[in-house]
Amino acid sequence: MNTILSIFSVHVLLLILACTDFSIISWLWGDLSWSCSCFTYSYRNGFGYEYVSDYSLLQVLAYLLGYGLGLPVFVFAWKRQWVLLGLCGFVLCAVGFVSFTIEASHWVWQHNLSLIASFPAILFVLWIFWGTMVSRTRTGTDKCRRK
Repeated sequence: MNTILSIFSVHVLLLILACTDFSIISWLWGDLSWSCSCFTYSYRNGFGYEYVSDYSLLQVLAYLLGYGLGLPVFVFAWKRQWVLLGLCGFVLCAVGFVSFTIEASHWVWQHNLSLIASFPAILFVLWIFWGTMVSRTRTGTDKCRRK
């Protein structure tokens, strides 16, 4: 259980850092301006221009690792009989992981496809449910779990 909590914590931290474009770090040290990209869907494809990513390599890697670590977290939820929570979280993390894999591929070879689907705001709600379910299980008050 401690391992999955550690993975969950890193998953949440990386997605918060990535979706705020790391501006939350400067906000913690007194800079009052920070931004958050909590719901993003964009598609670009074409020829005749050089693609320039809206994301830095560090931000893309943070998204990749964050979404990648979310996959086992929500598989754990599925196996604990929290089926809807596990399914929704797994699908959102898988879609985010695939979209940022496409974005990361721009650093490997030149192409013009960009498909971003990132929904940290929805994951934030799932994180609350996930944390509630885990805390109920740890305290022994999990009456919702099927036997």
